[in-house]
Amino acid sequence: MTLTTGTAEHFLCERLPTYKRETRNCNKVVLHIDQRLSWYGHVMRRCETHATKSVLSMNVEGWRGRGRPRKRWIDCLKEDMKQKGVDVSMTSDREEWKKKTCCADTK
Repeated sequence: MTLTTGTAEHFLCERLPTYKRETRNCNKVVLHIDQRLSWYGHVMRRCETHATKSVLSMNVEGWRGRGRPRKRWIDCLKEDMKQKGVDVSMTSDREEWKKKTCCADTK
């Protein structure tokens, strides 16, 4: 009897042909981008005193470790915004933001 480790998702993905695996992973990435941008737009439309908006713009003082800095959520967000061609000023108009950021391009 052999024991295997991993998730069901991993095993399903391993059994798919290569072209389906690539498509499946690509769709996951696109979904994460859409969710990240959707949440960011939601937070940016909130009032200035709301906790999530104030934490998003917070700057933490302190010492950083050696080596390459870890990739932060805001760095991923900036890359996503650049990829979709949107900027922070567009978040105030919900419909425009949704048109530009939702329904990802799955080329």
